[in-house]
Parts: sequence; structure tokens; C-alpha cells
Amino acid sequence: MDEHASRVCYVSCVRALAIGLVSASALFAAAACMSLSGLSETPAADGGGLTDATSVIPDAPGEAASGDPDAPSGCPVGKGDCDGNPTNGCETDLTSSPTDCGACKHDCKGQACTASACTPLIVAQGRDSPRSLAVGIAVAWIEGPQASASIMASSGTTLLTIAGGQNDPTDLAVDGATVYWPVKGDGKVLACDIPCVGSPKTLWTAPPGATASAVAFDTTTLYWMAPGFSGGAMLSTPKGTPVADGGGRALGTFLSIGADTIASGNSNVWYADTRDGGTLRGLAKGIAGGATNALDGLGALGAFYNNGGVIYFVTSGPAGSVRACDVPTCANPPVYAVAQANPVDVVSDGASVYWATQGLGASDGAIWKCPRTGTCTPQKMAGGQGKPSSIDLDATYVYWTNAGDGAIRKTPK
Repeated sequence: MDEHASRVCYVSCVRALAIGLVSASALFAAAACMSLSGLSETPAADGGGLTDATSVIPDAPGEAASGDPDAPSGCPVGKGDCDGNPTNGCETDLTSSPTDCGACKHDCKGQACTASACTPLIVAQGRDSPRSLAVGIAVAWIEGPQASASIMASSGTTLLTIAGGQNDPTDLAVDGATVYWPVKGDGKVLACDIPCVGSPKTLWTAPPGATASAVAFDTTTLYWMAPGFSGGAMLSTPKGTPVADGGGRALGTFLSIGADTIASGNSNVWYADTRDGGTLRGLAKGIAGGATNALDGLGALGAFYNNGGVIYFVTSGPAGSVRACDVPTCANPPVYAVAQANPVDVVSDGASVYWATQGLGASDGAIWKCPRTGTCTPQKMAGGQGKPSSIDLDATYVYWTNAGDGAIRKTPK
């Protein structure tokens, strides 16, 4: 994908911060070129956070200041007033408390708290380049070589092979017990119900010259991208209902499709058009018609996620960002963080935003968290990760895949 237009500015500032050589003029230039949506932003080096102009830059490169956002402003970094008793001040050590880890009330659920982060739990390990994580009644992912990949799932302590020998599956969606995935190499959309005994159900087979590249769903309908179908189309069918003869209800055709990600919103299905300067586009669910541009000029637009009518997305690269778009207007879209070292995926539960960064080395990836509204000083939930590749969540945990070390991990939200 194309580099974001502001990459040169970001990278210069990141490198300078990393070696402690930022002059006043350099900071002024960085603030000027990274002024987004009315914020005067100050980046932390390598994956740290930003807040507004009054926020303090974290001391260590890549580290966000720890603490409780509701704690008194007099609490030093790493301390919090978690009992609400003003007479004993900032009584809690947020760097090691297993019930107030990194922030008050962040419970590690039996795991240790070290350096303000809970020790992650292992869901599975020793896998082959796990990616495209999705969580339902089980944790599912894609692994293995592109031309002969497997769809896997973990349910408790049981590891399940959903389907093997898949020719380039590019996406995965889990709706309760049902797993959906497109097989780009064979031009199919498949589904099965966990534990997926027998062959998966074929929901759609592409006509000649077309294929399938992404899936999403809502309460009643399955949606998928079909590159090459009428010049590129978004198709749909009632969930679980196979479509005969390469058909399917088209929400839009002749689409310029450049990404393997779609997201179902309240009234639209959204997709990333990376061939047009990085644009989020929406297609109305109710009628077939043209695409609506929600946000243009995003550059290296990466993964995105819908929650409650808000689209959260990342711009990729060594100085990427994490942002949101309150559809359909996307007026003054909030910027959660800049100077992020290769962000790859983002999710939200409506209260907080979580994202994964791969970092700049083999094992300096991280999982981050910010409140959905208010000041964003990113909290590092897990560091030292081997090339995180995807992220998802349920009511209790955040899950991610590490393509570098073959692990699937989780940590309390």
C-alpha cells in the first residue's frame, strides 16, 4: 500500500525522540505537520501515545505514562488513588498490583502484574503464522502457507481443525458457533458450525473471472467482497443460505476494491478503497446503489472495525496512527494515537479502543488500550510480542495472534 503522506515528518520526529535529540524547532515542525482534526499532537517515539497539546510526553521511548485517568493529578507515574480515600493519597502501585494493573480496577484475573501489564495467557502456541483472528464461542484463526492454509479454533483446552488445505483464505468471521471465510484462490465463500464435523458448506461459488476476498455479517445477513464480479462487487445473502450459480444480491458493483477487510455498520457495509488515496466507503444495506465516501485521503489505510456506528481504523507504516470515524459524516474524526510503530489491527467494545502494533523489530510488538472518549494516553497491555497480526475481543479478554512466534494470547480487558 502507498505510504501515508505525512510519513516523512513522523519518522523524522520518531527517530529524533528515540535518541533524545529533538530541538525546539523540530518539535514545532512535527506539531505543525501532525495537526489533525484541531489537535496539536506530540508523538511518543516508537508506538507511544499522543494526547492534546497540554499532555506530557512519556519519559521512555515507546512507553505511555501509566496511571488511573480518574486519579488525582498529583499521583506520580505508576501510582494511583484506587480506593478513593484522599487521606492515604496515591496508595496503589499500578506497576505491580494484580487488581489495579496499569490503571485502577484493571484486574489481571489471577495473572501477575509486571511493569503495569498483566501477564498474557496462552490460548495456543507453536502455530504456523497465525492471522485473521475472530472470536465467538471459540477463538478461530487462519494459519499455514497461503496456498494450503488451515482454519483453526481453540475451545477451552481443545484445538480444532475447522478446515485444511484452503487455497488462500483471506478473512475470517465468527458469529456465535458459525465460522465464515472466503477462499480467494478457489473463489468460494464457506461456512461451518463449530466443531465443524465433515466438509464446510459452500455458500457461494464465483463465476469465471471473479473471486471472494472478505466477509462480514449482521443479525440476519452475510456480506462478502467479490473482486472481478461486475467489475468488483459487494454481495449478500441471508446467513446460512447458499447462493446458486454465482449470484447474490449486489449492494454495489464496479467498485475499486483494494483491501481484504469489510465491516458491517448500522445501515451500511464499509470497505477500504486503498487504490484511491485511502478512502472509507459505505454501501447501503437496503438498496443497491453507489458507494458513499465517509472519509478520504487516509493514505495507507489498514484494518478497521465497526462498533455502534463508529468505524475505528489504523493507518499503517512505521509511524502509523489509530483513528475513528463517526459515520456517516465523519466530521472531526478523533485521532487516538500517532507515531505508532506499524499498527496492524484495531477493535473496540464501545468503552475502550484496543490495537496491535508490530513494532520495528522481531519481538517489540505490543497491544494497546485507550478510552473511547476523552484524553488518550495509551496503556500498554502487553509488550515484547512477536509480530502481532490480528486482534479481537469478547466481554472479558482481548485476544491476538503473533505471526512471529506462532502464539495466540489473551489478556483481561
